[in-house]
Amino acid sequence: MRSKLLLYILPVALVSFLLFGYSVQDNPNNDSAPALTENSRTLSLQLDTIPPVGFPYPTQFNWNYSAIPGVNGGSVGAIFFNGKYYMNRWNNAVLYRYNPDGPGGGPGTLADSISGYNGGTGAIRDLTSAPDGSGTQYLWGGSASTALYKLNELGTRVASYTHTGAAYRTIAWDPNRKGFWSSNFGDNIVCRDTTGAIKRTITSTIAGKYGMGFDSTSSPDSAFLWVWSQVTGSFRTNWTRFILEQDYR
Repeated sequence: MRSKLLLYILPVALVSFLLFGYSVQDNPNNDSAPALTENSRTLSLQLDTIPPVGFPYPTQFNWNYSAIPGVNGGSVGAIFFNGKYYMNRWNNAVLYRYNPDGPGGGPGTLADSISGYNGGTGAIRDLTSAPDGSGTQYLWGGSASTALYKLNELGTRVASYTHTGAAYRTIAWDPNRKGFWSSNFGDNIVCRDTTGAIKRTITSTIAGKYGMGFDSTSSPDSAFLWVWSQVTGSFRTNWTRFILEQDYR
């Protein structure tokens, strides 16, 4: 199954993000992915609207939300889901949904703001999209704790899964392993399914991890996990790309 994910998370200006759905309906415990190759490459830049040299994705649009009230106050997640761009905050239970009518198909007019999402607890950090066992697409994320939340398009929590030892601050769905990569700021990056079974672990010393994305389109027959590291007090952006495995066709 060929899966696509293009998600750029930047601290001040959102360069671009495209998310395409998956149709994998297999039991997550039936994963048969080959062993992980722990090769990595780090790409760095200082200007947050300019992709680093070697970054494999073209810029689709620029959308600077630093002057937009609300969405500029603590936004940490960004995702395109069901025809709208979603922004969420770490410090408030509000989702901001934008229509794709801006330049280049980027965020344009505000569709709505949804208060009290995720059962009123809010504080979701990174976001990803993945199917459940029925094949229906949902939003998934966590509040930097051991709980993985499954959300519908309005941000309403429809299920939660508690996994001892997990820290769902970053998150990315891996359709090959049928699990969610996650981590906290400074710990290892672990892939778990919804039962909590650990699929793979990447030993990581990367500090300030706050966003991740799965990619199987930038290089033929390859799959990568992109990890974004925030650097407090600057506009610097650090991406590390981990080579995962040969893509499934």
